[in-house]
Amino acid sequence: MLNLLIAIISDTFDRVNEKKVPADCLVRCELILKIERLFFWNKAEDTRKYLHFCRYKFASDFESNDENETIGMVRSIKNSVSSLTIKLDQRLKKFELRQNEGFELLADRLDSISRLIKLKHKTKSQSKF
Repeated sequence: MLNLLIAIISDTFDRVNEKKVPADCLVRCELILKIERLFFWNKAEDTRKYLHFCRYKFASDFESNDENETIGMVRSIKNSVSSLTIKLDQRLKKFELRQNEGFELLADRLDSISRLIKLKHKTKSQSKF
């Protein structure tokens, strides 16, 4: 009886393991699709965009216990983070400039539309007299 239970559990484990990779790919594709739908407003831009996955690293993940190597890794990570921060700040400023230009263009268009409406309203009221 115990052998039957072990066999059933082993078979179930094997089936779940076989479906793990396709299920992971499906979830990843759904995530990419959600992100694409979220950024629909930025599709006209010709720059390439990439989806990044980040994973945590723990001290136990490193094979070497050498402190100098660990300190070097920490410095490398700090440098990477600082360069990414600079790049992110530059992109944010660029985005804010584009956004402000868009707002100015929108305000100009709204002003011209309101002037057209006032002009039509004046000509309409003058034609009544």
